[in-house]
Amino acid sequence: MRVQWTDWAAVVAIAGGVWAALYAVLRRAVRRTGEVERQAMAQRLDAIASVVEDLQARVAELSGVQMERHPHMETGLIAAPRGKEEEADPTERQPEIAAVLAAAATAFLGKEARVRSSQPMNGPRNNGGAWAHQGRVIVQTSHNLRRKN
Repeated sequence: MRVQWTDWAAVVAIAGGVWAALYAVLRRAVRRTGEVERQAMAQRLDAIASVVEDLQARVAELSGVQMERHPHMETGLIAAPRGKEEEADPTERQPEIAAVLAAAATAFLGKEARVRSSQPMNGPRNNGGAWAHQGRVIVQTSHNLRRKN
């Protein structure tokens, strides 16, 4: 049995048509899925923005600080009291920080959360120095994550 060139041309044409139809269907499905995901992400971002606004209002209420509007953002930013940046002792702000942490934990967990204690982490001014940093790097890279066979 010998296959004619017209038979090959018909097979190629049918295969090409099937491929084009599948491509069009899959492309349409991907576009729909992308649009649904974009809408879901927009709804999630709106929900997060409303939670952030509520938290900012709660922090402003608890600390008595005025809100400032940032020109490039829709939500307000909490402004630190003027003139207290240098003279403020970190232990004086403990109730404010505990209130912010409790509000964030409550928003995340969905139930009432209480902060019993908190400690500031080492900042850029008090990072322990280069020797401490190198020691942390060595300890963190010493963990062997590969299994030995």
